[in-house]
Amino acid sequence: MARKIVSDDKANLIRKRHLQGHNAKDIAQEVGLSEKTVRKYIKNAPAPPKVSGKSEDTSLQVDYTTVLTKREEGLAKKILAEVALFEDDEEGWSFHLTAHDDRIRQQGLWWSFIIYQDSVPDNYLERLKATGMQIALSPWHDKDSWNHDSPEMVNAETGEIIPRGARYKTGDHKKTHRHGICKTDKKCSWREMNALLQNILHCPYIQKCRSLKGAFEYFLHLNNPEKYQGYFKDEIIRMNGFVIEPTKMEQGVLYDEIVQVVIGYGYTTWTEVCKQYQGQPEYMLLLSSRPSIVTEVLKDNWRKANPDGRVQRVQLVPEIKKSEV
Repeated sequence: MARKIVSDDKANLIRKRHLQGHNAKDIAQEVGLSEKTVRKYIKNAPAPPKVSGKSEDTSLQVDYTTVLTKREEGLAKKILAEVALFEDDEEGWSFHLTAHDDRIRQQGLWWSFIIYQDSVPDNYLERLKATGMQIALSPWHDKDSWNHDSPEMVNAETGEIIPRGARYKTGDHKKTHRHGICKTDKKCSWREMNALLQNILHCPYIQKCRSLKGAFEYFLHLNNPEKYQGYFKDEIIRMNGFVIEPTKMEQGVLYDEIVQVVIGYGYTTWTEVCKQYQGQPEYMLLLSSRPSIVTEVLKDNWRKANPDGRVQRVQLVPEIKKSEV
């Protein structure tokens, strides 16, 4: 009986690495075989993909141990050419996009994304700013927790079924992450923006942003009282003049907030107001376009702080009689 050159474990690893896009030279070094042997094995025994069974997610799973017929091999190659797989086992989501998926054909001006503290490059802020796009990043969300148990899924390496709730349970903390929004001057395709942001951020996915206001408010969970409410506005990062123009109703709310702050702190000068709202363009734009109310409040505060006005008190000296000279 001929001796097996490639063990089952090495064969499965070769198949896996090949599907992940590694070249034969790198695979050979990892498994401890010659490059020629690895190339020969890849040619004769490609790894087949197959869709997982009754798992809650419908992501593409891979069976590294099945031997394919020529017909199945051709079908597998066709599927692999069409599928872009995005998954994050830690965060508990997984999905794939085919060449026919509407999301791939999307174009837009606004895009949202998520980044993780343990995988984002050290220089990501400088690289994001260098793109010239208007970008906003939420504070680091380090106190978020899950509101559901992890779904059942199949381990692609072992084929083992990981039961519901095994990876995380309701109430467990999520990985530290940031939410982000980017605005472009002209429409970009999903493919173009996805490639750009993944290269800079190592982010798991991007998606078209339907509401700038809604995405921005989620930075602080403003409309999600069931989520952690302790993130601060001054921890939001803005780049390249990022601003969201508020509606008339929202302008009224912002202006009311400005007046309450000016009254509460007893500000008497524009300098104090500008320092308060420095780095918050939506407030500064509102102040420059509608200064009259705030001006009156500043004047009123000054009068209260200076009840005697600007004129100094002068004590009158009685007229000296000429006889006393």
